[in-house]
Amino acid sequence: MKLYELVREGVLEDSGQNGKFESFDQFMDKIYYRCYWNHQRDSQFIAAVYHNRIGLSSITLDRDKKLAVSGLTVVKAIFKGNGIASMLKKKQ
Repeated sequence: MKLYELVREGVLEDSGQNGKFESFDQFMDKIYYRCYWNHQRDSQFIAAVYHNRIGLSSITLDRDKKLAVSGLTVVKAIFKGNGIASMLKKKQ
C-alpha cells in the first residue's frame, strides 16, 4: 500500500523516532482504519509527482467537539527542503 510506505518512510526519517515502525498488519489494525479510511476526503492532503505520492499532511477530526487539529505531515527524504510540508499544511 502506497500510503503505508509513505507514512513509514516519513516517520522513520524523523530524528525523534527510535527506528521502529509498525508492520503493515499492525498499521492496518491500529492506524489505518482509525485515522485514514473513513476520513480520506475530509482530512488527507497528498503531494504527488507523476502519480507518485511524495508527501502527506493530515488533520484529525473530532466531530463531537467540532474540532480539527493538525496531524501527521511527512515528505519523502529526496523531496525535503522544497517547501512541500509547508504547502501541504497551508492547504489545511
